[in-house]
Amino acid sequence: MYGKYILKGVHPEGWMKRQLEIQANGLPGNLFKVWRDIKNSNWIGGDFDDWERFPYFLDGYIPLAYLSDNDDMKKRATHYVEKVMAGQWGDGWITPQSPEKRGGYDSWPVFLITKALVTYYEFTGIEAVLKSVLSAYKSYYEHLKERKIVLRDWSKARWFEAFVSLNVLYDKYKEPWIKDLGKILAENGTKWNEQTGKWTRPLNKWTYETHNVNIFMMLKCEPMAEYLLGGDYAFDPETMWRTLYKYNGTAAGIITGDECLSGLGASRGTELCGVAEFMYSAEKLYEYTGAPQWLDRLEKAAFNAFPATCSDDMWTHQYNQSSNQPYCVKFPGKSYFRTNGSEEQIFGLEPGYGCCTANMGQAWPKLAMSEFLRTEDGIDISILLPSVLSTQIDGRDVEIEVNSDYPFRQSASVNIRTKEKVDFDLTINVPSWAENVRVNGVSMNSKRITLDNSWDGEKTFEIEFDLSPELTDRPFGMKALNYGPFVFSLPIKSKWVMEEYEKGGVVRKYPYCDYEVYPLEEYNYAFASDKFDVKVNGSGDVPFSQSSPPVEIKTEMVKINWEPEDGYETVPSINPKDRTVISAPETKTLIPYGCAKLRMTEMPFAEEPEEQ
Repeated sequence: MYGKYILKGVHPEGWMKRQLEIQANGLPGNLFKVWRDIKNSNWIGGDFDDWERFPYFLDGYIPLAYLSDNDDMKKRATHYVEKVMAGQWGDGWITPQSPEKRGGYDSWPVFLITKALVTYYEFTGIEAVLKSVLSAYKSYYEHLKERKIVLRDWSKARWFEAFVSLNVLYDKYKEPWIKDLGKILAENGTKWNEQTGKWTRPLNKWTYETHNVNIFMMLKCEPMAEYLLGGDYAFDPETMWRTLYKYNGTAAGIITGDECLSGLGASRGTELCGVAEFMYSAEKLYEYTGAPQWLDRLEKAAFNAFPATCSDDMWTHQYNQSSNQPYCVKFPGKSYFRTNGSEEQIFGLEPGYGCCTANMGQAWPKLAMSEFLRTEDGIDISILLPSVLSTQIDGRDVEIEVNSDYPFRQSASVNIRTKEKVDFDLTINVPSWAENVRVNGVSMNSKRITLDNSWDGEKTFEIEFDLSPELTDRPFGMKALNYGPFVFSLPIKSKWVMEEYEKGGVVRKYPYCDYEVYPLEEYNYAFASDKFDVKVNGSGDVPFSQSSPPVEIKTEMVKINWEPEDGYETVPSINPKDRTVISAPETKTLIPYGCAKLRMTEMPFAEEPEEQ
């Protein structure tokens, strides 16, 4: 393991703190009030949902409560943890199923609820919670060994998720059966290294092996399993990611999956759960390997794909997002998505399935959790997010403050304070797209900054770097505009049409109602210039706001004839056939992808009409 993320003593500041406050005041912080699957969950004595929704919710709510330092939320998180533990069966079994019903139960939620409980333990240090997880897995081990249960469906596909908890348990207790359980899971779970041939050609067919969330989760499989079991499991995440991205990649740095892999079209969708899980996998891959490319990928997903799929107030979300989405409305006939229904692109409480409603809460808190790592030689700052770390090294108090508006501005002040002399290395990761990196005005040749290893009193380091706008090639002769971690989109002015109703006993009511989003202007634009004028505004009260974007780029664009996909009125064709200029050049303002809910991201360079 390269390092271990530090959770205690982390205090997000600046835009990161504001984003967490938006989440706490939005749907993820209030699901227990408005959604019966949480409010009346079987996990806490109710009669709805005995499967994944409450564990997903708790997995995001716990870190949100502690990183926000919100006493009411921390009390509620503790109450829920205690309710889950109180519901644990005498033999340690942790899900709500009675013994006679366990044999037919898909036990994937065991991995998920224990993951949430381990996070609670890591924030609080309450060992009784970890003992509860130990008891749960001992029972799970006995059930598997005696064939009272088997890995099936989701638990078979997601077997490696158990290692989030098993690695912590083995580090703490060193009990041999923990490794034995890991071996059983690895032997009976999906062999993901044998599935890559299914990823090169999308099918209009649902399978576990091409399901986008399973795949996003799977990426962290190898290093997490090897940490406990050793050996070579051949689940090479880098090779797998390159294959996935080659055949399914999007301009926003993720892969398509609506719900299963959907190819390279910019109008194809990606599930919100998948984005949240990709962020978590990238965080774990850096924690376990130290490979910086996973931080680059994490930043691109976190600063583009995730905010794009949530409304500014985080009270509503999409199930599927697309790089090019000039409409977010229900398809009136056959769904355009390969393996999803017709409403998955609207914003709402529960468009599509409720997994994303429950799981959207983990993304921002876990990004904030991933800033500081304890390494063998000291502390590593993985992303220059605004935050303060208060910790101890060799029993001595250390405080590290990162004062920044990154990624919106390319600078940070890193202040290290100690009351007495203490030796440790401080390393800082600088993303691959940074140019002309400077520390206290001195140029650096490396993207990995290592600062003094002896600290006494207070020291401050000013870190700066530059970025350049760049048009990158996309499939079908399209282009995407990048600026550091950001992908830029042409925003489309929109009208949000609210719908309040009740369906299946679930109420949609403002602010957690549904919205169809219609364009108020045309989408058929192409790039007409490779000159770009960047204006940095910095983060505001809403960091990823469409009305007040943190960064803007002006460039010349023109209209082209861009027809819709055959059979659809609201989906632009993947490959516009006619790229001939049909209008005078206009100066258009592009904004970060994550700010634009209606947008065009992959656009061609216009072609001048042939002279007659």
